[in-house]
Amino acid sequence: MKDKIKSGRLLPFFISCGIFVASAIFGWFKLRYGFNFTDEGWHMTEAWRLAAGDDFFRDHFTGAIKCVTLINFLIFKFYPDITLLGFRELQFYLTIVSLLFFSFALYKVSKEFWFQPIVFSLFAFTGLEPMGAISNLNYYTYPHMFITLYLAFFILGLQQQSVLLKRILYVTAGIFLWLISFSLLHLSLVVISAAILFIVVKKFQLKFLDFTPLDPESPAFQSGDEWEMKLKQSRKPRSLGRGLTGFTLTDLCFVLLPVVLLWIIFISIYGQAYIQNVISSIHWILNTSLYPAGSLINIDWNTFKYVIITMVFIVAFLGSAKITRIIPLIIVLLILAVMMFMAIDTDLFGLIKPYYHGYYNGWYSRPMWFAALLTSAYFLFVCCFVFKIVKKKPWNNFELLALVLFISSIIMAVDSSIFSALGFLAALHSSIPAVAAMTCVILSMETIKKKIYLVQLAILILFFFPFYYTTAWSDWKFTLFDVAPEQASAEIETGFGKGIKTNQVYKNLYEWISATSQAYSGKDDYIISYVSSPMVHMIARRRPALDESFLFFMIIPQDYFSASVEFMKNRGRDPKLVYVFEAMPALQPVTLKESMRLWQGKEISFPSDDPITKYVLANMTLTDSFTIQDGLTVRCFLDNASLASVTGNKLKIKSAN
Repeated sequence: MKDKIKSGRLLPFFISCGIFVASAIFGWFKLRYGFNFTDEGWHMTEAWRLAAGDDFFRDHFTGAIKCVTLINFLIFKFYPDITLLGFRELQFYLTIVSLLFFSFALYKVSKEFWFQPIVFSLFAFTGLEPMGAISNLNYYTYPHMFITLYLAFFILGLQQQSVLLKRILYVTAGIFLWLISFSLLHLSLVVISAAILFIVVKKFQLKFLDFTPLDPESPAFQSGDEWEMKLKQSRKPRSLGRGLTGFTLTDLCFVLLPVVLLWIIFISIYGQAYIQNVISSIHWILNTSLYPAGSLINIDWNTFKYVIITMVFIVAFLGSAKITRIIPLIIVLLILAVMMFMAIDTDLFGLIKPYYHGYYNGWYSRPMWFAALLTSAYFLFVCCFVFKIVKKKPWNNFELLALVLFISSIIMAVDSSIFSALGFLAALHSSIPAVAAMTCVILSMETIKKKIYLVQLAILILFFFPFYYTTAWSDWKFTLFDVAPEQASAEIETGFGKGIKTNQVYKNLYEWISATSQAYSGKDDYIISYVSSPMVHMIARRRPALDESFLFFMIIPQDYFSASVEFMKNRGRDPKLVYVFEAMPALQPVTLKESMRLWQGKEISFPSDDPITKYVLANMTLTDSFTIQDGLTVRCFLDNASLASVTGNKLKIKSAN
C-alpha cells in the first residue's frame, strides 16, 4: 500500500519540480537586468565603506538599527572583488539553500514531498524579495532568509526524538532567530514567537489524530463513511504525537538562549557606541517625513479592499473544493482563478486605486495583491484557530505545522508593516513560511486530502497561480528605475557593475563617473554624491565623506545635513570630489504594461540652499559635467586645494546624452 501511495506522488512531484526548475532558470537569467543608482547602491555602499576602512560607529552617527550592514561588510572583506551581479547571484544561492532546508523540515513532519517545489516556485524566480525591488542581500532579504532557516531548524527540533540532537537543532534555530533581530532591530519582536507557541500549546493542550493516510486508489478511499470510520478507529488523540514532539519550557530556553547570549556578547563588545548610535538613528528617523513621530501606525484604508477581495477568493475557492467530481471541481476552480487573475491584472477593472500610485505609478499593486493574500490567510487562520479551540477539535500534523508557521509569520508581518514605509507590502518578507502554512491548511482539509495527489496538485496550482504569475511578471518588468529588460541594450563591462545589462545612458554615466574619479582623486580620498545617487561610490570606489550616502532631500530634514557636514569637517573627511545630480538618476515607468520610462523630475535646481551645496560652492570648483537629457545635468566638482595639481591635465572625459 505504501508503495502505491508513493508511486501516486511521483507524477505530481515531477510536475512540481519541473515548474520549480523552470522558475529558477528564468530567475537566474533575470539577475543580470537593471542597474540601480539609488536603493541598491545604498545597500552596497554602506557595507563596502566598512571594508574600505570606515568604522561602523566612529564614522557613522546613524545606521545601527540595521546591523545587516555588518553582514555584507564581511562578504566584502573576504571577497573584495565581488561585483553587483555576484551579490545578486549570492542572494539567489542562499534562497535555494533556504528553500531546501525548509522543504526538508516540512517533509520530516508531513512525510509528503510532492507539494514543496510548486509552493516555493515563485521564490525560485523572485528570490527572497518577492516585492520585486532589489535582487540583492539587504535588510529586506536577510530577515526573510533568517526566518525561513529559523523555522526549518525549529520544526526539525520539534519532531526530533533524541534529546541531544533536539537541543542542537533548537540552539541553531535560536541563532537564526537572533539574526532576524540583529539584521533589523525592530524585528526583535519576532523573538516572542517561540514563547507564544509554548503558551498556546500548554494553555490549550493541543492534541491531534495520528493516523496513516489511506491508499488513494483503495476502495475505502472512495467512501466518505469508511474514511470517517478510519478516523474514529485510529489512535486516541494525544498531545503532540509521533510527527511533532512536545515543546517544553526547557526547549523554549534552548531556543532563546542564543538570542540572549549573542546580544550580550555584541553589546559587551560595542557597548556605549552601539546604544548611542541606536538612539541617534531613531531620533533622525522619527524626524523624517517617512516616519513622523507619533504616527508609526499609519493605516491605508485602500489596502483593505485588496484584503477583502482576496479573502472572498479564498473562502469561495476552498468552499468549492468540496465538489466531489473531478471535472466539475477543476472547472469551477479554474473559473475562480481566472476571475482572481483578472481582478489583479486590472485592479478590479480600475475600481481599486493602485498601490503606491503617486510615486511608482502603481508599480507595486501586483505584489500588493500577493501581500493581501497572506494577510487574508492570517485572518482566516486566526478564526479557524479560535473555532477549533472553542469546539475542542483535534489537530493533525499539517494543522499543527501551520500553527507553528503562522505564529512567526504573523508576528513578523505585523511588526515589519508597522515600522516600514512599505506598509502592508512588508508582509512579503516573511512569505515563504506563510505560503507553506497556507498549503498545510489546504492539504489538511478533509474534502481535499481525500482526493488523489494529482488533483491536489491541480488545486494548489489554481489557488496560487493568479498571485504567483502576476507577482513574478511584475518582478521581471520592474528593474527599479531602469528600463524594462527588453530595452536593456547595453552591458557594463568593467568594475562593480560588470555583467549588468542596462540602458545606454546609464552605461555612459557609469563610465564617466569611473573616468572622472580616477582622473581627479586617489583611492583613499572621500567624495560626496547627491541627490539620491549612492551607487556613485561603488562605481568610483571612493568612500562617502558624509555620515550618509543616500542624500534624499525630499524626506531628510535640513538639520540632518547640517549635522552631517559638521561631522565630516570634525572627522577630517573633506571630499576631493562632489557629484551633483539635480534629480534622482531614475527612470520611472508610465504603466506596467508599457515599456516607456520617464526621467525623474528635478529634486533641486543647482545651486540650491541646502547645507551640502553651500559647502560645495565655498570650497570646490566645477571640473566636468555629464548631460543625461536636456535640462538634466550631472556636475563634477573638485576641491580648490587640488586644482593646481590637475591644471593642464589633457585627459578628455567623454560625455554622452
